[in-house]
Amino acid sequence: MRICSVSRTVAQKTLRIPAYRSYALLLLFVVLGVNTHSVHSQQRAIDSLQLILDTKNHDTVRCQVLNTLSATYIYSAPDSARMYANEALRLAEKIGYRYGIAKAANNLGIFYAIRSEYPSALEHFLRSQQLHREEGNLEKEGQALTNLALLKSKIGDLPGALELYQRSLEIDRSLKDSAGLARGYNNIARILNKQGKHRKALEYNFQSLAFGRESANVQETAGTYNSIGLTYEYLEKPDSAMLYYQQGLELAQEVGDKYWTPNLLHNIGLLYAGKEDYDTALEYYERSFQYFEEYGDRQRMATSLLNSGSIHRERGDISKALRHGRRALSLSAESGAAFERRDAYEFLAFTFAEIARHDSAFHYHKEFAALDDSLIGEQRQQQLNELEARFEAQEREHTIAVLEKEKQLDEAALARADLERNVMIVGVVVLGLIAFGLFRRYQYKKRTSAEIQAAYDKLKRTQAQLIHAEKMATLGEWTAGVAHEIQNPLNFVNNFARLNGNISDELDEYVKSSGEDAVDLLTMLKENTQKIREHGARADAIVKGMLEHSNAAQGKRGLADINGLVRESVDMFKQKEQDAGITWNLELDENIGSIEVLPAELSRAMLNVIDNAVYAVKERAGQGEANYAPAINLSVQHSGDDVRISMRDNGTGMSEEVQKKAFQPFFTTKPTGKGNPGLGLALCWDIITNGHNGSIELQSTEGNGTACTITLPRQVESNDERAV
Repeated sequence: MRICSVSRTVAQKTLRIPAYRSYALLLLFVVLGVNTHSVHSQQRAIDSLQLILDTKNHDTVRCQVLNTLSATYIYSAPDSARMYANEALRLAEKIGYRYGIAKAANNLGIFYAIRSEYPSALEHFLRSQQLHREEGNLEKEGQALTNLALLKSKIGDLPGALELYQRSLEIDRSLKDSAGLARGYNNIARILNKQGKHRKALEYNFQSLAFGRESANVQETAGTYNSIGLTYEYLEKPDSAMLYYQQGLELAQEVGDKYWTPNLLHNIGLLYAGKEDYDTALEYYERSFQYFEEYGDRQRMATSLLNSGSIHRERGDISKALRHGRRALSLSAESGAAFERRDAYEFLAFTFAEIARHDSAFHYHKEFAALDDSLIGEQRQQQLNELEARFEAQEREHTIAVLEKEKQLDEAALARADLERNVMIVGVVVLGLIAFGLFRRYQYKKRTSAEIQAAYDKLKRTQAQLIHAEKMATLGEWTAGVAHEIQNPLNFVNNFARLNGNISDELDEYVKSSGEDAVDLLTMLKENTQKIREHGARADAIVKGMLEHSNAAQGKRGLADINGLVRESVDMFKQKEQDAGITWNLELDENIGSIEVLPAELSRAMLNVIDNAVYAVKERAGQGEANYAPAINLSVQHSGDDVRISMRDNGTGMSEEVQKKAFQPFFTTKPTGKGNPGLGLALCWDIITNGHNGSIELQSTEGNGTACTITLPRQVESNDERAV
């Protein structure tokens, strides 16, 4: 059990009547994984296990089921628990199932510990711990060390128990097991309390509380509250003890825990008994007894009955006290709990003495004395000493074996290190020679490869420029031919349109007196004539654009002041658009100097880009938007081997669909008669990318302006003076 006994000396300082606490071990439920639910729930689980056991299964499965049944029966039917554990042990030994052997040995150790047969318990716990250690199962080895520590605590070897608890704690720390650390700190606190170091114990209790909360294990946290309450009882602070008992009880009841709930109820009952509030104490004893009875824990049922019986005896209700004492004796005998049986004998002896039943009192006192002697007798102590010596011898043998193995490993490691060092020295020399040769070859290949790559890149650029020049020459010839063919009929259209207009003006005055119908016809004739002029002008602009496109490759490359080119382009539009109210912001990098470009073609590209920006801000200004101020920002920056020209306007912007088509020839969003007929940005792209090996990018948000970035290399390699 997890309840730590407050010594009788401490109990008598606060209680007028004896206080009985359970002598069961602290961690058995955790180690075994016993399900502390009701008897009915346990019975259903037992029935399921029996069904598995009756079915033909693998021996390993049968061994596991037998061990689980043993753990389930450990308090409700200890003889059955021992039977199943022995059967599991025989089967595990037969098939060589080491984990099953360790588990069965652990169950048998618990059985004998409950019956206070400590030599047998110690023997089985030692076997379990040794097997887990050999198998490298740290978690189970830590649990076995905890059981051994609990046993040492029972026989009074507190330093030995503390040492084992510390070893178990180190294992939990290496496993980063917060729940295990919470249990470990509580166990150490229990030993410190027995040593009278209550303040130190309280420090360990609160460390346990922190780890319990970290693990989110409600059961461990409730158990820690119980342990803190016990420490405060040692410190003779019953009010503080009551506070932590109550907190633990609320937490345990909140999650329906059926293990800590009765323990906390029982301890609260003891505190009320110490305050002589017997009615409340009996109420808590009864509630705890119902929980113990529900899952068949006869050992703690006996403890609860003895405490209730003490109150009845104090009140003079001897018959009820005797009933409680006799039932406690029967339950402790059934469970094999020797300490509880000894306490029941003592209780009955004192109770019969109260009513002058000296023969019965003598009988029970004699039984008490005999059992008490057997628990602390010389022969028993000799057995424990022998097992203790055996345990220490095993530990020494294990330590020697580990050291010997480490020595062998160290010697082998040293020999291997010597061999590796010698091989490494030879290898380093060989690798050095190889590396030197490879390095020389690498340098030669690198130089050759760089030269080949440079020549190849230059050839590719020249080839691309020649192909492009040929394409553009062909396109120019074709464009010139098409333009020539279109120009002739367009001239006729325009001429006759003008003539038609003149005639219409003369006829207009002549026929004014002839009637309204004639006037209407003449008006219509004039309107049609105007449309002929507009569309003729549009076609004429297209033809001129095509001619301009066909002649766009006639520039010569040379050094030019890029700042001067940008400034001239901006000044031209400043004069042209004086009445537009546009704010111009120009930022130039004076350290750029001159770069190799096609000056005339680059100026054309800049003018086209700026023209689009001016058109966009004027269009937005014409929409009547409140507080709108048209602005165009230009900057020239030096970026490594490149020069970057950036322009941003706050005009109408472009949609994503328009941005995708912006550089396509003959694509435009401007109405008829305004701007270049869809060749502006197409020419810009051709001039920048093909003429200068640069790039032009657009970024725009519809309704929120456009940013255009032109990137030019400072020097362009070319074998042909044609730019595009």
